[in-house]
Amino acid sequence: MKIKQPANLINLPHSCHIIPVKTQLICKFALCWQTISQFFCQTITNIMIKIRKASYIIFIIIGIFFLFSSLQSNSMSFKRASEFNVTINTQHNTQLLSDSISAIAAGAPGEVGVALIVNNTDTIVVNNRSVYPMMSVFKLHQGLAICDDFDRRGISLDSVVTIDRTELDPDTWSPMLKDHPDSSISLTVRDLLKYTLISSDNNASNFMFKNLVSVDRTDKFIAKIIPRNSFK
Repeated sequence: MKIKQPANLINLPHSCHIIPVKTQLICKFALCWQTISQFFCQTITNIMIKIRKASYIIFIIIGIFFLFSSLQSNSMSFKRASEFNVTINTQHNTQLLSDSISAIAAGAPGEVGVALIVNNTDTIVVNNRSVYPMMSVFKLHQGLAICDDFDRRGISLDSVVTIDRTELDPDTWSPMLKDHPDSSISLTVRDLLKYTLISSDNNASNFMFKNLVSVDRTDKFIAKIIPRNSFK
């Protein structure tokens, strides 16, 4: 006897069971939900790991910042302490040098004055209240007066002058005489100023006082730019 199977049934092995379509859909939905849940859990876990790593990095950066700030603060403190020590040492050395110069000046014949200038400041002065003769410092005033006179009259410093050797003093300091042994010396005013200001040549200075700008005119010129009461 043959049994006819219903049309909606499928031939399956004897070990299989027939699962309704609704049940299959529920199983598929559960499987999808499990997959989605696992995905979200894994994603959240990865995010938390990244946040934790980022937190570590932030903490490290903050730590480095505070360490750097501490080192910088210590460095500034050390620098200020060093500058203070340098100032003390400088003052101490300055006093020692001043005492040494004073001792040397006290043992010298005559009155000795010393001024040591560093960075446009009178760092050390010895016998500073005394009034001293200008000596060859006046040659600077002479150079200023001659340059001013020539500039106002429109005369060039390259103008040539002729000097008779017999008018010069052979017994004074004069590199110009050694450089020019001829009986007649021809030099520009610029060269005479160089001999006067650089070599402190007495003959060159005396010649310009006598023939170019006198001592009196030089003194009056300097008095106009430097008041008399400036010299104490």
